[in-house]
Amino acid sequence: MERELKRLGSQIDKIVEAITAGMFHASMKTKMDDLEARKAELENKLAALPEQDPIVLHPALAETYSKKIAALADNLNQKTSRSEASELLRGLVSEVRLHPDENADDAHVIELYGELAAILELTGPKNNNTRRFTGGLSVQVVAGVGFEPTTFRL
Repeated sequence: MERELKRLGSQIDKIVEAITAGMFHASMKTKMDDLEARKAELENKLAALPEQDPIVLHPALAETYSKKIAALADNLNQKTSRSEASELLRGLVSEVRLHPDENADDAHVIELYGELAAILELTGPKNNNTRRFTGGLSVQVVAGVGFEPTTFRL
């Protein structure tokens, strides 16, 4: 709703700019009335939503995340688990984006898009049985700037 509200505001601004520039047609008034009505409807719906508690992250989350990614990289570098870990990781990462950054190692920052919760689950408690990831986690997130897993052979 917030995205649509922003888009509506932009459309309204464009019509106002056109009118200010001297262009006016009867159809512009009808369109403006429709946009204003939809904007008011969305504002009322947003105002009626219950206030949500802010998401508070655990202070040790960054350290835990770093350890789990290091464990995942270690699994990818071990001959006995490399093919399985690579196959699972390919299924979890939906997109890889490289962004030029002079301050980063190798002058690029890597962004991974996919199911971070499932990736982190792969580095959980170990057992000697061959595992197959069967799902159950479906949180879509983006690994932010600075997440540079140079050992991932994707």
